[in-house]
Amino acid sequence: MDAAPAGTSCHLDARGVELACAAVLSDMRGCDLVVLSKFGQLEAVGEGLFPAFAAAVATGTPTLTTVSARHRQAWLAFAPDVDLVDADIAAVKRWWHQVSR
Repeated sequence: MDAAPAGTSCHLDARGVELACAAVLSDMRGCDLVVLSKFGQLEAVGEGLFPAFAAAVATGTPTLTTVSARHRQAWLAFAPDVDLVDADIAAVKRWWHQVSR
């Protein structure tokens, strides 16, 4: 396994993430909820899973993900009107109850 470049916490295969995104895009049509692992470094610059996030926002499909403090500004620039939910099950359940009506 290759070591991550110095000064980084992870090393992603950008092409692999793009292929995963293509699969997600084809599977999310008609979904009630989209769950994407994270809005991270690639997504902050419009790459990686960004097209899946954009498709979910465009269709109004509720989307559950994580966003680190490091990428929060990019997330809010992309989706300024989203609900931010605490990372606990009760908060997620309350959010789902509100958006699934």
